[in-house]
Amino acid sequence: GVNLPIEVKHSIHQYLTPMMFTQKGWENPHDYHQTLLFIGEVEESTLKEIEERLEEIQFRPFKLRTTEVKFFNRRIMFLGLSQSEELEELKTKINLVFPTYSSKETKPFLPHITVKRWQRYE
Repeated sequence: GVNLPIEVKHSIHQYLTPMMFTQKGWENPHDYHQTLLFIGEVEESTLKEIEERLEEIQFRPFKLRTTEVKFFNRRIMFLGLSQSEELEELKTKINLVFPTYSSKETKPFLPHITVKRWQRYE
């Protein structure tokens, strides 16, 4: 995923603080990121290979803009991100490098940062 600068993570957390009536389910600001491809748990050797292949991907720094708070399935709250050609290009490059994982994707790419998860019966 795209790791966010600490100042951005702090700003997002400050924005969300008035909504935090309880600490339960909120993502740690340290973990805020934009997922480009979900890989899941892998063996240490596979992780090393993934990291090496990611280091080979070339891209220039770019900016992302937040849009609004939305929900997936009423159990996941996320902060939407505006469409970005640079982000789409990076996503395409990653998909090409990791076809085994990208071929498993069934939903269109929706740029976002997950900020809260509710348990099934909360």
